[in-house]
Amino acid sequence: MTTVTIPRGQMAFVAECLGLMVHDIRRAAEALSGTAFVSGMSDGTALYTATFVERARIEFLRDSLLDRAQTLEHLAMTMDSREFDRAALAAASSLAGSGPGIVGLGMAMGVVQSIAAVTGLRHVANSAQGLMPRGPVTVPVVVVNAERSLEVQPPTTIHERIARLPSGAERIRVEKYGSGDTAQFEVFISGTDSLLNPDNPFDMSQNLALATTDRSASLEAVAAALRRAGATSDSPLVVTGHSQGGLVALALASSERWNVTGIITAGTPVEVVTIPEGIPMIHLEHLEDPVAALAGHPSSDRGETWLSPAPYGERLMDAHAAVTYGESSRVLDSAPSPFVQKVTAEWQIYGRGTATWYSATNVSGPSRSGAE
Repeated sequence: MTTVTIPRGQMAFVAECLGLMVHDIRRAAEALSGTAFVSGMSDGTALYTATFVERARIEFLRDSLLDRAQTLEHLAMTMDSREFDRAALAAASSLAGSGPGIVGLGMAMGVVQSIAAVTGLRHVANSAQGLMPRGPVTVPVVVVNAERSLEVQPPTTIHERIARLPSGAERIRVEKYGSGDTAQFEVFISGTDSLLNPDNPFDMSQNLALATTDRSASLEAVAAALRRAGATSDSPLVVTGHSQGGLVALALASSERWNVTGIITAGTPVEVVTIPEGIPMIHLEHLEDPVAALAGHPSSDRGETWLSPAPYGERLMDAHAAVTYGESSRVLDSAPSPFVQKVTAEWQIYGRGTATWYSATNVSGPSRSGAE
């Protein structure tokens, strides 16, 4: 795996995100210095001794927290995301080992940030790798409907592709450029649409289906939409997917039934599914994204992974939102790596085309084939 180091000067929002964590740690340190201690002893000397000992312990912890803040500031400058990940977890762990009172203060001051929490989730997910059962799964037959079409220009950047991810009931957008045997396609696939809905091919259960069998109703829906749009097994196809849509993108390529020439995923736990070989891939992942963290730490040696803090939003799921990845993709486009420059040039299509949005519904009965 290639993990891209993103220069701080080209990521203003990174400074804000990391600065918030440093600020919270400093606030906690200041609060520790000002803590008033109450001793139950009536003797003045004992009271002074107890207070002195407690203050010495608190001052030591304060200094440790300030050291952590300096470490994070240094890492914010270099943006080595793996080292920052570890340092964030260590900063939270330093509070956890300091006693109930300090833990309570740390939580109240917001020191245990989402990056540290998600880092812990990554460690748990890493240890659980290989424990997920794999076996047959019943995939319902899916019916897709073309809802609307529009003449469009082809996308040229990563941001333009992320921005074309559909929303609402239309989870699939297929763009066709050219006609006949020379037609080229791009497909944009949105993520999970509901928790558990037997009529919805993009419900939460299909994530598990993809992770355990590389098949799902959402995969069937995208394959059906591609066929409706006129794509064949020989048609060049670039796939962009968010969350579950990224899993579908990887499954399309792994099935070898489609001529997938490029993959972009955003917020997708890519390590839980088969990673196809020989296909240029770009993975966008926020450090605070709990969904992407379900795959553990990125370890694929294929493609290029862009790890970065989310540009805004304090809640964990804000870091997972497609719109948030859209903002991060702007930064990627503003300072693309040689790999990104190369593959986006290879994916470039010229001439106007047609974009069609598709909705999909499960119908009764199992599917007899997988994404053909």
